[in-house]
Amino acid sequence: MNSKPEIILPPEWKKVLGKVVLGMLLTLVPLWIGIRISPASEDRFPLLLTPRRAGLRSYQQAAFRWVREVLSAENQLGALLEDRSQSGLFEQNEAINQVTGNLKAVMQELDRKSIPPTLEGLHAAVQEAAAKTLEASGLILEWLTEPSDKKYQAAAQALKAAQDTLELACRNPWLVEGGCD
Repeated sequence: MNSKPEIILPPEWKKVLGKVVLGMLLTLVPLWIGIRISPASEDRFPLLLTPRRAGLRSYQQAAFRWVREVLSAENQLGALLEDRSQSGLFEQNEAINQVTGNLKAVMQELDRKSIPPTLEGLHAAVQEAAAKTLEASGLILEWLTEPSDKKYQAAAQALKAAQDTLELACRNPWLVEGGCD
């Protein structure tokens, strides 16, 4: 008789094995998720996200958003300035008011945002770009309501100055990786 010996395990063994497997899963799954979503350096090593670094990252993300909003406003203002005859006075009024409202909201958010000391230069550059774009929107509004060559020139120059200021802000190393596409 060539029978193999039978291994008999006690019934509580299944419970113990289940608890061990569950414990491993509860430990390894969050660890794996954390590794997957943690910021990494250029050489793919995880970065330690200290409160200071998290604050810098949060401010940087806000700056990316502000720059995109100012850039969008400049594009809309440029479109209004280039072809005034495409839409009626009410549509132009609605467009300029929306742009101005968005820029004022950006300015208020910039004023309220806590600035990490490292990013004060970035804050000043973005704030200046938003302010110049807001000034340009006011001059474009003046030109739309009372058209004249003098007002057109002033509005065009103000918009160009705002675009140059934003371009200068976009050269800030904190914005290079994603703010000024």
